[in-house]
Amino acid sequence: MQVVVAHKDARFLKLWLESYRDSYKPTLWYYNAGELPTRILEKRPFLVHKEPKLFGVYGVVRKIFETPFTEWRTYYAFHLMARHQFLFKNITKEATYPVKFNESNIHKYPIAFRDMVYDVYPYKTNIKNVQAKNKEKFKIKPKKPN
Repeated sequence: MQVVVAHKDARFLKLWLESYRDSYKPTLWYYNAGELPTRILEKRPFLVHKEPKLFGVYGVVRKIFETPFTEWRTYYAFHLMARHQFLFKNITKEATYPVKFNESNIHKYPIAFRDMVYDVYPYKTNIKNVQAKNKEKFKIKPKKPN
């Protein structure tokens, strides 16, 4: 499973939760979150509707963390796979992976994830000041506040 949107009483969710009684493996998150629910759906595919694109599961994560991928706005959700940062290539000397993003370093990354952060970060004036200060150094343009 990657992104799940469901009614709280969905039959699939109940079956998935019940499957943990006999099959839950505390050290295997991929098994619990991926393989176990997939086994249920192999037997009962009619319980779900799979959305192949709008939840940004396949082939999007690299674009989000390595490019200015502006199409991210056409998706409903993303599985960011934060624990897989070691797979990403460094962008510059200052923009390296793995990273714990914060308000001091996000401006160094000319990537889609930065734009996502800028859309929800509550201190737009602080970001604008940081961007203006580092405009030449990082070759980025200040984003206009909404």
